[in-house]
Amino acid sequence: MFDIEKNWPFTDRHLTETINEIPNRYGYIGELGMFPSEPVATTAIEIARTSQGIRVLPQVERGGPSSTKGAPSEESIFLRIPSFPQIHTITPADVQDWLAKSQLPYKPKTMEQSLAERLESLRWDHDLTLEYQRVTAAQGIIKDGAGKTLLNLFTAFDIVQKVVDFDLDNNAAIITEKIDEVISHVRVN
Repeated sequence: MFDIEKNWPFTDRHLTETINEIPNRYGYIGELGMFPSEPVATTAIEIARTSQGIRVLPQVERGGPSSTKGAPSEESIFLRIPSFPQIHTITPADVQDWLAKSQLPYKPKTMEQSLAERLESLRWDHDLTLEYQRVTAAQGIIKDGAGKTLLNLFTAFDIVQKVVDFDLDNNAAIITEKIDEVISHVRVN
């Protein structure tokens, strides 16, 4: 029986497994734990928001009436998951008459070396794209590599964006007050 994986190692599955073995060169935002990844098998996700939060309870005398907690209300937001496909091809011209730079004495470049270089390049592009998505999400407006807005988080979650003008062109501006305004807004929200 013909085993395609053994006889033709360049299947989508094989190449995906190979590209996933290449280490991520970007990812500072991800390392901070701001955007934990969770794989999904769909092209959209649901984010449920509940009104139930935490609160500081009022003090009452022992045996007095307890405070009550109502049932939470819930609303959902559905978001499409964007796709970032990329195609890279290897032609005979990419291998013919090329010498592998990392080998002494110089030897002809192999198909496997060209494939490894292409997969590494693809991996870097996708890792950088993910990091860029995370950075723009932290700013509230998720964009793609062309600068197109994919999702305005302020609109999606019905949040009024706080804007603080530091007035840096004005020598008389009191910057510490503006910093305190930002810190106060972050603490409250």
